[in-house]
Amino acid sequence: IIDIVKQCPTNALTFSRDKDKKENGAATEPQTKDNTKQDQNNSSAKVQIMKDGPTIISGDFIIRDIDGNKLTKVNTVALCRCGGSSNMPFCDGTHNKISFKEKR
Repeated sequence: IIDIVKQCPTNALTFSRDKDKKENGAATEPQTKDNTKQDQNNSSAKVQIMKDGPTIISGDFIIRDIDGNKLTKVNTVALCRCGGSSNMPFCDGTHNKISFKEKR
């Protein structure tokens, strides 16, 4: 399962293990995909548009629906841009199946 999560190109899949926690019970500092530490005091989000793929949002953020209900609270999420996801507004990889190409 861990290998599959690590292969996710959008970081939409995550995992944690108890052994990753420090002795005092606090979680270790979060790591980005390139294994650099994230600044925990930085309350901003990073947005990256993937070529012919989803929009990746990472950092400190909350996604709400049109009624203001919280949809998710995670560190990284992939939002669909192709319009074909079965899990809207989140990416489910359909862009690969339908050969989505952005128009620029």
